[in-house]
Amino acid sequence: MSPLRRTLALIMIPLVIMAMLGVLLLAQGDTANARGSFALGVIAAAVCGASSVYQVKAWNLKMQSVVHFGIMLVTVLPAMYLSGWFILANAMDYLQVLGMFLMVGAVLWLLFYLIFGEPCRFHQRGGTGTIFWLGYRLRRPRLSGGVVIGSQPRRTGRAPAPRDSSRER
Repeated sequence: MSPLRRTLALIMIPLVIMAMLGVLLLAQGDTANARGSFALGVIAAAVCGASSVYQVKAWNLKMQSVVHFGIMLVTVLPAMYLSGWFILANAMDYLQVLGMFLMVGAVLWLLFYLIFGEPCRFHQRGGTGTIFWLGYRLRRPRLSGGVVIGSQPRRTGRAPAPRDSSRER
């Protein structure tokens, strides 16, 4: 599947599902929940679609993050304002929603960076079987026979010992 088709699928699936739910709620006369469902559909579609930005290998993480933030700023923030989830009586209320948007976005970005970003790529140093993750030194788990998981078996240059067929009964 091409990246464009994948992105369109990521956008359309939550948008269509939440829009259908919103239409059903609207048909029942529940306008407040219908409005929230439409907003949630827009937010889910924006988040799912914008995740494709991180698949662009030609961009560094800073560029990917700036583009992702821009997409979130023009989709998620207006959806939050229009959802009816917040009381927006004055400018301070709008600033509080903006602050919440920025705080939640920063926490989620940091969390996903720690899970999927550069510090989480395992680096083997010195061939010792020790890996480092987020600054912690970890030992690689070993299988029986002393073979390290993820490594190739060592070749010693000798032929394996012949099997004793009398013991296989």
